[in-house]
Amino acid sequence: MSFKEILGRYSTATVGLAFIALGIAFSVKSNLGVSALNSVQYALAVKFPRFSFGDYNFGIFSLFIFVQLALLRRNFKLIDLLQLVANFILSYMVDTFNWTLSHLGLVPETMAMRFVFIALCCIFTAFGISIEVAAGAWMLPAEMTVSAFTRTLGGKFSTNKVIMDTTLVIIAIVLCIVWFGSWLGPAVQPILGWGTLISAVAIGLIMKLTDPLVGKIVFASKKRRGLL
Repeated sequence: MSFKEILGRYSTATVGLAFIALGIAFSVKSNLGVSALNSVQYALAVKFPRFSFGDYNFGIFSLFIFVQLALLRRNFKLIDLLQLVANFILSYMVDTFNWTLSHLGLVPETMAMRFVFIALCCIFTAFGISIEVAAGAWMLPAEMTVSAFTRTLGGKFSTNKVIMDTTLVIIAIVLCIVWFGSWLGPAVQPILGWGTLISAVAIGLIMKLTDPLVGKIVFASKKRRGLL
């Protein structure tokens, strides 16, 4: 693989991370609850605002890497540590986009606009994941952890993904009950809600459209650059 192709892959994957981070930012600003994958770190950010959502995101996702090490052991490759870089980039972008949306005054004031923000969250996230997968470069710790469970314990990737997301939601619910007295979190800044449910269903459905679209774009790009 040439340096030009490696650079192209990781640049494309970084674009995917930017879309995912923007999707996360829109879910936060919707104030309807975040996705299952971000629920625990968002609960921490709301309860302990000394650190940012991006900081907690980096911390929780970094813990996933230790889970991978425990599962894979010798099968954990040195190159797999690149997910730390992807994790750092995503977490930094999440905070940046959150700040940007607030600075621009893009905060929904009506319930209709909140659902518009959730729709944008799902669209941007679906595009981001499709781009990340099509790039074939670094992946985020969450997906790598699901892959590690699948390789070690068996089962389907999709099934293990559902199990992991469900586990994170249960942990978030417990934290919300203990810290805020409600399983959804504080009323003024819910951790879980309609946004959590909608994103769980809609992102996968939207990816059925974005996967082939992104695949064609990446293929055309590679062909234009003489990589095919």
